[in-house]
Formats: sequence, C-alpha cells, structure tokens
Amino acid sequence: MGEYAFKVKIINKTDEYELFNYCKDYIKDTITQMVEAFVEFDLNLAIYVREMTENAVKLRNEDIYGNAHVGPKGAVININIEALRDIYYDDCNTLDVVLLHELAHIIDHIEIKKLNNSRLNKLGQKPRTAKDYCIRVGFRFWTEFFAYYMTFKYYKKTFNYPTFLSLVKEYKDIKKIRNNIKPVAFDVEKTDEEAAEELITSIEGFTYRISKHMAGLVKGKSKNWDYSDKTKDADYEELFSKMEGLFELISKFCHCQYSKWSENRLANLGKYLIDKFYVPFNVWPIRYKGSYCLVYYFDEA
Repeated sequence: MGEYAFKVKIINKTDEYELFNYCKDYIKDTITQMVEAFVEFDLNLAIYVREMTENAVKLRNEDIYGNAHVGPKGAVININIEALRDIYYDDCNTLDVVLLHELAHIIDHIEIKKLNNSRLNKLGQKPRTAKDYCIRVGFRFWTEFFAYYMTFKYYKKTFNYPTFLSLVKEYKDIKKIRNNIKPVAFDVEKTDEEAAEELITSIEGFTYRISKHMAGLVKGKSKNWDYSDKTKDADYEELFSKMEGLFELISKFCHCQYSKWSENRLANLGKYLIDKFYVPFNVWPIRYKGSYCLVYYFDEA
C-alpha cells in the first residue's frame, strides 16, 4: 500500500462475543493484506459483524453474507455472523471471500468517484435525471460483475455459481409472474401491487445473477454453452441474444475501467438493461417526487 493511509476498526453487533473475539484478529490481518494488495488510496474502514439472518432477511432471493457502502466519513463493510460460524467447516474460506467481495465494491465506488465527474459523484444520491438513473442501474450491474470477478479470480471455492440454463428457467418464471398480473376489478389503471412488486424485485434479482454468471464465465467457472437442441427454445435464444449485448458493453468497461468514458459507458449499460430486461415486462423508470424509480404499467392487451 506504500504511501496510502489505512485505518480499520472491527465492531461486534451480535451476542456471540467469544466467536467474534476468536475471529477479530484474523479479520483485521486478512483485510489489511487485501488492502495492501489492491487499494491505491487512503482508506478509513469500519467492519461490523451483524446477525443479518435474524429476521430471515433475504437479498434478491439469496442469503446475505455481507454488504458494503461508502459514506463521507469512510467505508463500511457489514459481515453476517454466519460467515464467522462457517470458519469451523471451511477453514475461513467464506469469510475471506466475503471480505474480498465487499472490498471490491468499495474499491470500485471510490475509484469511480476519483474521476471527479459531476454525474458519477452522485452515485449514492437519488437519481434526478434519466441519465443519472441509467448510470445508477449500470453501476449496480457493473460493480457486482467486478466484485464477483475478483472473488472468482482469487478463490476456487466461492459463491454458488448460476448456470446459463438456470438463468433461462428464471427468465421463464419472470414471464409467468408478468402474465399473472391482473388489473384490479373495475379499474384497468390499477394492478395487484404485490404482484407488480414481485415482478420488479424478480427482475432486479435476475440481472444481479446475470452479472454473477458473466463474471464466472470470464473466469472460466462456466460450463460449456453448447447445450443440446432440446434446451434451445425461444426463451433460450432470446436471453442468449440479450446477454451477448451485455458482454459487448461490459468488455468496453473492462478494457478501460476508470476513465473519461466511464459516465457514458455506465449510462449505456444501464439503458441497455432497462430496455432489454425491464421495459419488455412493462416495468419503466419514471420521475416521481423529484427522483427516478421503477413502476409497472398494466397493458390491457
């Protein structure tokens, strides 16, 4: 890390004091080694160990092992206590993977903001324009791709990997959810809000897993795409075509990750995701109370 300053504090927010104390020094040593290897800026980091499964919390239909964010006072990594419990079974592999994955998000966020681009500096704020919203959607996809790429690159045993066929099945399921949304009786302008919310959440989770799949594909985690003709139905071909477009956009960002072109590349990536994965299901970004959000529009046809 050289001339860069690094401070880290590790805080326990659980009742498992013995387990936390057993892991605390290991967490500090491991994150310090990772920062020295990958970080090229001053970093003030707080790591919180939390009971994140307490209320059966789920993230995009997947168990939460950690999350990260960057604020004005520094960066934060939250680790699920489950990652610490697993050390007795996997020789700290899960904990290592979670630390690197969340650190990758922090690196990505700070490096983007170092470009001192007025739009990119607003990543943590509510998107006020259509382009700001596209950048936000594009960045969320990119940063998951980047974080999974890092973990797949350095760890053989890592997160569960979604295959292409599992994505095709999920794509079919999303179509079923969309087809089951009905208008409220006597008012075609209103729909079943719970069903519409399920659709939007399902698409968000789906694109999240696509980024995970693509990162694994790049790092050789994927099995051959040469599936039998029986699997290559219309949905297979449709999704394959959409993902080819995603690879083209991602490859441009990979070749020059943080540059003067980052704003437009993230905006183009976000617009592509909206056009190909949200709009076909009648989910559109709209301006509401000064910022953009996703809503479902019922199509009477």
